[in-house]
Amino acid sequence: KALESYNELGNKTEVANGLINLGVLKHMQNQFDAAYENYREAFKSGNELNDYGIKSICLNNMAQIYFDKGDYEKSVSLNYDALEIREIMGMEADISDSYLSITEAALKLNNSELAQETLDSAFIFCNKTENIEGIILYHKLMSELHAKKNNFQLAYNFLYWLRDVVLPP
Repeated sequence: KALESYNELGNKTEVANGLINLGVLKHMQNQFDAAYENYREAFKSGNELNDYGIKSICLNNMAQIYFDKGDYEKSVSLNYDALEIREIMGMEADISDSYLSITEAALKLNNSELAQETLDSAFIFCNKTENIEGIILYHKLMSELHAKKNNFQLAYNFLYWLRDVVLPP
């Protein structure tokens, strides 16, 4: 009903944001196709409005749908599209999130080289923006990467760091 009101007022930005929110709800309910449709429509509005923020959110959310469906290559591709917009806009906190999302998909694809490359970039932006959640995820993903490389001591060290930070004495 709110979307109809915004539509009647001609407020395309609010319609796009409403579609994104509706997509998030559908995504949480594992209604991937419906969520994707909402994000796609919001992305079209973002294009019409030339609103890079809306476009990057939609690309990021669509990438997450593909990740959740197991299409990790498509997830990486869409995350790179979102990353490109975020870099243009200087959205540093969101840049770190894009790199971390790419890393998660790269690990699923067993692409250690891509995972290492994107983790290195994520760490720089996480530290620069003091993104604590991102730094924690970085250490978790770094542990996974080293475990895939059969370097269990380094994998353990990254998790050990988390224990000290998340569960201080």
